[in-house]
Amino acid sequence: MEVTRGRRSPDATANGSRERPDAPPRGTDSASSGGRLASRATEAASTHAPSASRPPPRPRAGSKALGRAGEADGTASPAHLLTIADLDVDTVAGLRATAARLDRDRSGATAGVDLSGRTVALLFDRPSTRTRLGFEAGAASLGGHAVALTGAEVQFGRGTETTADAARSVSTFVDGVVARVADHATLERFASAATVPVVNGLSDRAHPCEALADLQFLASRFETLDGLRVARVGDCTNVARSFASVCVLAGVDVRVACPADCRFDDESASDIRSLGPGSLRLLADPSRRSREPPSSPPIAG
Repeated sequence: MEVTRGRRSPDATANGSRERPDAPPRGTDSASSGGRLASRATEAASTHAPSASRPPPRPRAGSKALGRAGEADGTASPAHLLTIADLDVDTVAGLRATAARLDRDRSGATAGVDLSGRTVALLFDRPSTRTRLGFEAGAASLGGHAVALTGAEVQFGRGTETTADAARSVSTFVDGVVARVADHATLERFASAATVPVVNGLSDRAHPCEALADLQFLASRFETLDGLRVARVGDCTNVARSFASVCVLAGVDVRVACPADCRFDDESASDIRSLGPGSLRLLADPSRRSREPPSSPPIAG
């Protein structure tokens, strides 16, 4: 990856990666141990109940409070992380700060993150290696307990149990859910009926935890996100959508180069651009970036 600092220039390049819900996840784009630790820290922090050390996630539409439903006034709905659009600028900054502290101390003591006595359900309707291990190891490091179930053990609308029934049942046993499903609509139905926070571990629409981990790696590698421009070469997949979304939300400029028939549709592109102060530009020719002179030398990473 190359990232340019200072005045915006088009020389930050990351190879695009395709991850489909019917294939094993590839984890974060970063292959370094620091990136993997940031992934675990960020994912673990996403399932933690609100604490004074960081801002809580923004509630989804209709949510009145955070945490388990009914804790505050008996009518509250839990906050979920299904797409990057469920977050805001302050929440992402808080997650990154917490993840940085967890990167230095996996126990969570210095970050004020404690999952003692809490159980997280990992419901993976599709195969997973790095994402599942990241959540399991992260929960254990913070004193919590993770229970993993495969698609053969969880009924997402199959058999006699509806997706909503499954969500209500699972919610009675755990404090949070991480779910990997083929169809994003299934995840939305599950979350709407769940009474505990639900985190998207990958759907055909989004992979928010990987995107947060990628952003955390960029921030830890280059110390600041100010003045960064990232170019991604590859199809506009679920992973690309989440990556572009979190970059725009954090103020990073994103260039995505891919064939016209593989790019975001106009509505998706508009939704991404509306998320924050960053920008999204779609290119059909990856070589165009080499014809645009950089304003400052690229920083290799």
